[in-house]
Amino acid sequence: PIECGLCAEYAHVESVGFAPAAHSITFLQLNRSALKRGKRLNRAFYNDQADYLCEEGFRATSGLGEVLLPIAPVTPEHPQEFKIICTATGDFKMVGELPADTMCVPITCDVKDAGAEDTRIPYLPGGLARLQYQ
Repeated sequence: PIECGLCAEYAHVESVGFAPAAHSITFLQLNRSALKRGKRLNRAFYNDQADYLCEEGFRATSGLGEVLLPIAPVTPEHPQEFKIICTATGDFKMVGELPADTMCVPITCDVKDAGAEDTRIPYLPGGLARLQYQ
């Protein structure tokens, strides 16, 4: 059988559901406490799928927001979960329309800058600062 290896681990994940394809009938659900205790995800084979649910205050979107400044806006309307599937090439792929670099990213909000010069906060045109959920 085609194997993709262990399912990926992502930061800020509340729970992970593992749904094997027809070759197995086992379903695994791991919550945040199990993941923090070191419980690992299953090895994935062709058509196996893992469903990730982001923690409160985080949404599934491109991971570019954590690297590029100013960070992209992330609203509560972004999806809270994302899925990956093991493909026939032995690689994982995002299910649906989400980009390949999807991860759980903090929700952001744009606020009027109070004048504080915090270099960790991205500043936007019009005197706005983009804050992340903490």
